[in-house]
Amino acid sequence: MAEFYPQNDEEIHEKKISKLEKVIEFNSSLEVRSFLRKNPFLVNIIEEAIEKIKHVFQEEKLKLAVENDPEISTDSRVLFLRIFTKKSPKETIELLGKLNEEWWLEAKTKTNQKLIIEEEYE
Repeated sequence: MAEFYPQNDEEIHEKKISKLEKVIEFNSSLEVRSFLRKNPFLVNIIEEAIEKIKHVFQEEKLKLAVENDPEISTDSRVLFLRIFTKKSPKETIELLGKLNEEWWLEAKTKTNQKLIIEEEYE
């Protein structure tokens, strides 16, 4: 009979990252995975973000990418969660406002300025 060995936090975290990658596209898998390992608190926020974005936008295509934050002049790497949409800019702005009010403005305070959610038009 096989013995049960509890998983450590690192193994659990790796499984959560793998699960995320099945649901959302990683622009560069190695880079995104590395960033999430260094900032493990983001995984739960991203899981929640996916649920909230799909509820508000009814969109399926989301992508994660690690890039420099264009608003900071230093080499500051952040994770971008992009919502790819075919909606009009007016409707998209309204939906982003709804997402902000219902969830993101509060959740954003827990990201340590390491996650940016933005729209991209298809």
